[in-house]
Amino acid sequence: MKPDNIHYNFNEIDGHNKAFNFIISPRRDGKSTQYLITKGEKVFKEEKLRTIYFRRDKNDITDMYINSLQGILRKFEKPRTFHYAKTKGEGFINVYDESDNENPYLTVVALNQEKGNFKSLFFPNVANFVMDEFIIDTRRGEKYVDDEVGKIKELYETMNREAVQMRGKPIKCYFLGNPYSMWNPYFVEFGIDPKLLKKGTIVTGKTWAVQRHTLHPELLEQIKKDNPLYDQFQGDAWERYAIEGDPINDDNINLAERPENYFIDAVIIFEGRYYAIWKYRGVGLPPFDFYVSREKELSKRRVVYAFDFKDLILNSRLYSKNDKVYLARFKRSVTLRRVAFADLDCSYTIESLFTAI
Repeated sequence: MKPDNIHYNFNEIDGHNKAFNFIISPRRDGKSTQYLITKGEKVFKEEKLRTIYFRRDKNDITDMYINSLQGILRKFEKPRTFHYAKTKGEGFINVYDESDNENPYLTVVALNQEKGNFKSLFFPNVANFVMDEFIIDTRRGEKYVDDEVGKIKELYETMNREAVQMRGKPIKCYFLGNPYSMWNPYFVEFGIDPKLLKKGTIVTGKTWAVQRHTLHPELLEQIKKDNPLYDQFQGDAWERYAIEGDPINDDNINLAERPENYFIDAVIIFEGRYYAIWKYRGVGLPPFDFYVSREKELSKRRVVYAFDFKDLILNSRLYSKNDKVYLARFKRSVTLRRVAFADLDCSYTIESLFTAI
C-alpha cells in the first residue's frame, strides 16, 4: 500500500518551524500513521535517530500497541520487525528493529511516574517527541496525568540540548488529537487561546503552532462509503465530532463577558492558577448568579482556597468541609447552569473540582 494525497500531511505545519506542534482533526485523517511512515521512518533510516512516543499509563505500553506500530509500517511496505525487553517496571521501553540492535527505532515512555524520573532519564539520538490522543474525553471519565505537560517539558529540556549539539537543530514535538474539546492542559500551559483556533487554519506563537485540519473531500466520501452506519449517525453528535471536527464537549458551556454589579465572593487556587468566583449584588434578576474568571493579581488580604497541598501559599488555606457551607449556593448554581465562565479553562477547572467543592 502506498501513501496517498488525501490524508493528513505534515508539510504545512512544519513550514512554520516550531518546536511544539499541535494537530487537531477528525477521526480517520491519518495523523498517527503519516507520522510513522514518513517522519519516524525517515529519521531512523537516514540518521539512526529515534522517536519518543508518550503513553499516559504504564499499562498502555502493551505488546498490542507496539505490534500495531509494526503492522502500520508493514502495511505501507516498510517491513520492520520490532523486538524489545518485555518489562514496563521502569516506565519506558526501547524498541529495536532487527536491522539494528544498537540504535532504538523508538522509545515508549509512560507519563504516570514521578516527575523526578524525567529529570534523570536521558535517551541519546532523539529526533522527535510524539503524543498521540493528547486531547481526551473528560466527559467519559478519562483523566489527564498529574502534571502531564510539565513532565514532557522536563524530558524535552533534558534531551534537547544534546539534540542541538549533535544535529544543530532542536527536537520537534508533535501532539496529535481529535476534537473532543478545545480545552486541554497543553493549551493552558502554552497560553493558547481556543477562540483563535478556527477549522482549516494554523495559529502560531513563539514556540508553538496549532493546526485544525479538516477532512479532504475525497476522504470524506470514502468514509461515508465504507461505514454502513454513517446514515444512522448523520446529524448527531458523533458525526459533528468524528467527521466535522467540532468540539462537542464544549457545546453547553456558558461563556460570557462579566457584566456590571458582580463582585468577588471567593477565590480558588488550582495548579498555581487563581480562579475568582464573582457574585451578583445588583438589583433585579441577574443574567446568572455567579461568574468565574482567571485572575493574575489579587488583594493580599483575600483568603484563597486550595484543594491540594502543593497549592498552599501565603494567605491560602486548604479547603475543608466547613467551607462547603460557604460555597453551597455557588455549587447549587453550577448544577442549575446559573454560572457563566470567562473561558473554557474556568469551566473545566470548576467541573474537575465540583465534587470537592
